[in-house]
Amino acid sequence: MPNIGILTSTQYGAPTTIFADYKSFFETGFGSPPTYASNSPYEAKGKYSSTGTIYNNLYRGVIQLQRGANSADIIVAVGGLVSAHAAVKESDSWFIVLVGRTPEDGDFALTDNPKYLGGVTLQQSNIQRRDALINHFSTPAAPITNNDVWLLYNPNSRMSRAEVREWRENGGRAVAAAVPVEIDPDGNDPAEFTAAFARLNRKGAKGVVISSDPFFSSRRDNLVTQANAAATTAGGLMKICYPFEIYGTVGNPGTPPNSVPAPGSAISIGPNLLAAYQTMGNKAAAIAADITAGRNPTFKSLDIQPLLNSPILY
Repeated sequence: MPNIGILTSTQYGAPTTIFADYKSFFETGFGSPPTYASNSPYEAKGKYSSTGTIYNNLYRGVIQLQRGANSADIIVAVGGLVSAHAAVKESDSWFIVLVGRTPEDGDFALTDNPKYLGGVTLQQSNIQRRDALINHFSTPAAPITNNDVWLLYNPNSRMSRAEVREWRENGGRAVAAAVPVEIDPDGNDPAEFTAAFARLNRKGAKGVVISSDPFFSSRRDNLVTQANAAATTAGGLMKICYPFEIYGTVGNPGTPPNSVPAPGSAISIGPNLLAAYQTMGNKAAAIAADITAGRNPTFKSLDIQPLLNSPILY
């Protein structure tokens, strides 16, 4: 069977990765567990910025996955746009991508590399998340308006450029409150989001939309713990909208019980990651079948994983 190489990324030493959470769903497309390439999954660590080490580490990861006797015949880039960009630039193997959005003009084109065979893009809308939060939690006695809902984003991520622009175009005065995250360089501080939520409390935020950036997803235990604490400090008046259903689960063994959303304090609305990883597995399995049969793999489409129609309540 052809070897599968997984390329993903995490900011600094994040304790969990999304691929680890969804590996079993990815593998269902193969019938039996696939053969993974050496160094797979390759988890590139570094800072998400245009000059950060994560880009160089991802490029290095693509090269490492293609080396050795057990090299990758198929690369599955699931670390968002940064992983997709590395695959486009460095992959000599067939590859598919899982991205939060398609590249913008001026970034790069997935089709720049003829080995690109499609993947999945996750439909995202922080405005829809804001509206869902307001619709669920606002009452005549405790109203929540657009101006009361703030965006928590990662200023070191390329993804933030599109997110903040969308927020500014639709978010009214609250956009000025988009909160840069103070990042712990060691990646293991349980209170790394304290400053951001303290600022939100000082500003009287009644709602917070959490960006779908992988930085937050990979640190969800710390993030949810701090969000719960902030909601308590606000007397229960601060409500949270998370971008994925995964925030309703404990990410690491031994994590405290408050690393899941406090009942009645939060919702999530976003694309179904379980289905997205199953689709990625199906595509990788189809490419593997082509290679095994001696066929030249064909493009498998770039599917859109839509937002769920209704929020998940916690």
